[in-house]
Amino acid sequence: MTRALALAVLLAAAGCSRREAANYKHCLKLRVGMTKAEMVKIMGEPEDTIPYVEGKSLPYLKGRTAFEWSNPASMPGGDHVSLDEASGTIESIRCSNSEITASVYVEPPAPSTAAVSTSTAAAPAKAPAVAASTAPAGTLADAVAAYRKKDLVRALKIVNPLAGAGDPEAQLLLGLIFFTAKDAGMVSNEPEAMRWFYQASRQKNCEAAAYYAASLQGHATPETVVKEALRASELNCPAAQLLEVKLLFEGYQDALAADVPAGEKLLLSAAQAGSAQAQLQLGRRLLDVSKDSVQAYRWTLAASKHPLVGSFDDPLHAQSNVWSAANRAAAEARLTDLRKKMTPAQLAEAKRLAGP
Repeated sequence: MTRALALAVLLAAAGCSRREAANYKHCLKLRVGMTKAEMVKIMGEPEDTIPYVEGKSLPYLKGRTAFEWSNPASMPGGDHVSLDEASGTIESIRCSNSEITASVYVEPPAPSTAAVSTSTAAAPAKAPAVAASTAPAGTLADAVAAYRKKDLVRALKIVNPLAGAGDPEAQLLLGLIFFTAKDAGMVSNEPEAMRWFYQASRQKNCEAAAYYAASLQGHATPETVVKEALRASELNCPAAQLLEVKLLFEGYQDALAADVPAGEKLLLSAAQAGSAQAQLQLGRRLLDVSKDSVQAYRWTLAASKHPLVGSFDDPLHAQSNVWSAANRAAAEARLTDLRKKMTPAQLAEAKRLAGP
């Protein structure tokens, strides 16, 4: 089970030809025990697939999770291979061509039967049994609970069919499974995460839109980054708003000119909406730029009262609500420093403004 968990989020990604028929033909030549170098010699060099951007091809060959190998109907798409992390050799293979539906798969034939026609791969008799295995293994709440426990294999098993059925919150969670896997001691897959963030963002899921826009930086054109950041911010969650705030304060290459007043207005809006990150940032800005210690104390104090929330505690609102012990310590240190510089009257007014 240890090795399965080590492989629990997609391991190797390689892709060459965009012609699915050719991909399938070459995939059939792969054998368990081959090295990664031998695989690349057959399939070709990988394409650049980071990040996921609409209109660009995804890798046709990639690792599978432990759950997906026990329930292959859960994994749509083309050819897949799993590499044993310890030996670096192929452990399992699955090939499918463009004529095979997402619920029907075939394994490469053994060397002695390599000449067998692939036309039997899509045998209709297989479809009912496979289709039955695609039923959700639980609810989204069950998947969130497993994610909080960092049981990503179980979370994936539950959420994968829900995401495939179009649930935007399930798509967000599936993206997070691939994105945060390294924090659970596994191997992450950014392109696959971005694929699901993109899908959820197109259904107006703000958190997913914020993740997608932030992940594009350094990979997509400046115009695309700005467009996606503004699209996310319009959905009005703190994570997306703070992403736009950063762009407004600093500008973004030639695609967006800095607009500090607009950034300050948006930062205030996010702070008023209860974002601890926005409140802490606003407090620092009021002190450094406006020299307003009363307002700086007010917003920093409000931030310090926010409950601790880790990235795994509230996955569906992770970017907006995350508030670590380090964040709280930073807020409390700033409050201590401000108290030394404020009069009793100023301190009383700041506390009054901060509220209970």
